[in-house]
Amino acid sequence: MKVDWEYSDKAIVIQGETKEYKEELAAIGGKFNAMLRGGPGWVFSKRNKTKVEEFMKKQSMTATQTSIV
Repeated sequence: MKVDWEYSDKAIVIQGETKEYKEELAAIGGKFNAMLRGGPGWVFSKRNKTKVEEFMKKQSMTATQTSIV
């Protein structure tokens, strides 16, 4: 997954392999959009930046733990 923190003046976008996280992304305020530049992804208001940062940190930690095992 990748995050575009400056997708627009008001939006943050997460793109990539997000299907397994769809419920969590929706719960933190994301809206799925299949027609974004760069491909489908989840759009968040910049007001939700902290929640998006926490989600990405959690995913980063999970990926690191999985690769260590």
